[in-house]
Amino acid sequence: MKELKNILSKSIKVKSLVHFFTLSLILLFAHGANADPFFDFDWDEPAAFTPIAASPAPISFEDFGNHNLFADEIIQTTGDIDLLVAATANLNPGMPMADVMSFDIAGIMLGQDFATVYRTFRDTPQLYQFRARNPVVFSISRDWKVNLDYECRRNRVFAPMALSNCINAIARERGLLYAAQLHLERPATGETITVHFTSNATGNVVWRVIYENDVDNIPGDAEIFHWQRESRVFVWWNAVVEKFGMPNSGNDRWISSSSTFEPMMTVFYGRLDLTDLGLNAYDVSLNFQSARDNFPALPYFF
Repeated sequence: MKELKNILSKSIKVKSLVHFFTLSLILLFAHGANADPFFDFDWDEPAAFTPIAASPAPISFEDFGNHNLFADEIIQTTGDIDLLVAATANLNPGMPMADVMSFDIAGIMLGQDFATVYRTFRDTPQLYQFRARNPVVFSISRDWKVNLDYECRRNRVFAPMALSNCINAIARERGLLYAAQLHLERPATGETITVHFTSNATGNVVWRVIYENDVDNIPGDAEIFHWQRESRVFVWWNAVVEKFGMPNSGNDRWISSSSTFEPMMTVFYGRLDLTDLGLNAYDVSLNFQSARDNFPALPYFF
């Protein structure tokens, strides 16, 4: 039994170190290649994360009105950040950096808050509309969910459904439950837009917009279908270049700096991916630190 306890203790320490090291790498990449020593980060500059069009009032669950979205919500736990995306972006010779923060997809820009985006598509006629079912996906930071699970279990809530309800109720009450995704669609053309938002720790703002269409889909392998696909892709590509200009990094990416943690956009066949990975990493790090600082441990005294 003593050996088992030692093994478990070592395992827990290793996992904690891996989690801590991963988040440290995220912060390092987000801060840039010319950062000072490892923990010398200056996160006291909010200008880079100021919403472009702040809403006059924050969204509330009651604000969903007749859509009654919260009654049918999907609540997901945030996942890990893929450190493989932390790479250097190379600028094409003779090309300037792009003002990616000014890019929009159907009017949606990086840094806009959820309330503004949601109300825009709810209250005014748009080409896009809410997805028929569960257009809003809610989320709880994984690190906060660990805290809330522990808190609920300490109050003798153990049954899976009751435990889930306990966690979600507390998260909603404390502002830890937030709108993480908004799904829009244009049924006439088959186009979709998925908007990803940060948590309330950083203002619940847009950090990623994914646009998709069916330009790359063809009904068969005959030569005529091949030429139809090529024509559709040609029209699609010209429309992209007309709106955003030529890519300035390779032939498929617009970058605003040499770091992929700064705002950038990537184009694929029938897909645009507008991202601010640094903002998302910053949001994850804030939740991690805040959850750790507020873990409801017993008041040990010795």
